[in-house]
Amino acid sequence: MNPRLPVFWPNTRPKPLPTKRNAPSSPFEKRVKRRITGRPHTFFAACPPGLVRLCQKEISTLTNRITHFVPNPPNIIDIKTLAGGIEFTSRLDTACLAALFLGTPVRLLMRIARFKADNFSKLEKELNTIDWKLFLPKACTPEIRVTTRKSKLYHSDAIAERCTNVIAKTLNLISRETTLPDPFPQTLMVRADHDRFELSLDLSGTPLFKRGIKQKVIQAPLRENLAFAILTRLKLTPRDILVDPMCGSGAFSLEAAIEVSRSVRESSRKRLALPRAGRRTKAEKTVPAMPPATETAYKRPTVAP
Repeated sequence: MNPRLPVFWPNTRPKPLPTKRNAPSSPFEKRVKRRITGRPHTFFAACPPGLVRLCQKEISTLTNRITHFVPNPPNIIDIKTLAGGIEFTSRLDTACLAALFLGTPVRLLMRIARFKADNFSKLEKELNTIDWKLFLPKACTPEIRVTTRKSKLYHSDAIAERCTNVIAKTLNLISRETTLPDPFPQTLMVRADHDRFELSLDLSGTPLFKRGIKQKVIQAPLRENLAFAILTRLKLTPRDILVDPMCGSGAFSLEAAIEVSRSVRESSRKRLALPRAGRRTKAEKTVPAMPPATETAYKRPTVAP
């Protein structure tokens, strides 16, 4: 035995000094992990009329598609078909990847609260029970979008004002004018139906059908999610030749090139409007950036005269 080396008895080896990687996290980060990232939540994928069935099929097969990026992704359960989209239950990192891989949804919402209120006092009481610090950054002034249907509280501006005041009080904001410009704008969706309120956070930010790869956009272009649905309906394969003589902005050609190359959509380059924006989630760290578009990959098809 080398006398210069220290000898340790079993189970008496000293623990390594804390570093940036294994340093203990703060109590707030533990609370975020325990209540936000570490437990499943309910999400809603809003899609256009007629594409609900296709969106449901995409969500049911999403786990198999993201195994390349996440070794053991959480299962997606409780897939329900509702008016205007699909509701499902999963963890936040899976929802982040869903916003990148799904082709039909327009927006992806995260449900944060459901309650019943028929007057403003009950509404403010329920709003105060939500821990807004877990969902919104400190200097955030979210945009409130309210829709009401057959409810006693039908004044959308008054409901939005109550929500803004409660959030500002929780996040220690004096007024909307005194806060700095938010680099990560958040949108809070408030829906009241028969006195039952449902609050959701918009995870997508920019509508998901805006891939961000079109260089020349004409007037009234075809949305990319509709082009994706049509190509999926045709069941094209990499061996098929797509000819689009009236391509316009090239929606069909671009969507076909993305699907053939099996790469993440250009929306992966954008910062999603996730809760606690400014902190990179596990899903954002694991998803690689989309390779740069080449002329051969996105070349518009030509038709011989």
